[in-house]
Amino acid sequence: MIELIEPGGPGDDRVDRALARYLADYSGTTLVGNRLDLRQWVTWTTNLHLDVLAAERTHIELYARCCEAEGKTRSTIGRRLSTICGFYKYCEQERIIDRNPAAHVRRPKQDYESSTLGSDRNELGAFLVQAGLSCGRDHALPSLLALNGLRVSEASNADIDNMDVNRGHRTLFIHRKGHKTATIASPRTENRTSTRSLHR
Repeated sequence: MIELIEPGGPGDDRVDRALARYLADYSGTTLVGNRLDLRQWVTWTTNLHLDVLAAERTHIELYARCCEAEGKTRSTIGRRLSTICGFYKYCEQERIIDRNPAAHVRRPKQDYESSTLGSDRNELGAFLVQAGLSCGRDHALPSLLALNGLRVSEASNADIDNMDVNRGHRTLFIHRKGHKTATIASPRTENRTSTRSLHR
């Protein structure tokens, strides 16, 4: 059983089973994030003496307003609501509940223009040059991250056996977040042995 609330806290076997079954489809950082989002939702409903499986749309939207009042960002609130909506959709599909209360929950509008500062061309170049001064493996990982925009998990799990050539371009088959897969083009680098050194 996946524990969602603090040890010794109030629990409900029906809710615990539903949560554990929903989370069983996830792994890694997605599992950690979803578990945290649901733990916070369960704690909030417990404080209201509200049965999680009897929650209504108004409760979920009230929770979002409470998160907003606590100073949570729109992206954080949106992520929490996404997890909660996914959970109730699963419960409806599995006939744990008769109706999905989150089906029409209003989510905050997201600012899709990131305020995060990235590296400029010179900084990225210096980063790759420094990596190139080391061994092939140390150059391969930064190259995959910088030139392909991969997540750290995607790059670190890349395997030499998944490299191929397609229409004259080197390609790499990778496993993406959420059990998805993709084939990406591997850009040419001056150190041709860098990506080949990834898993040697």
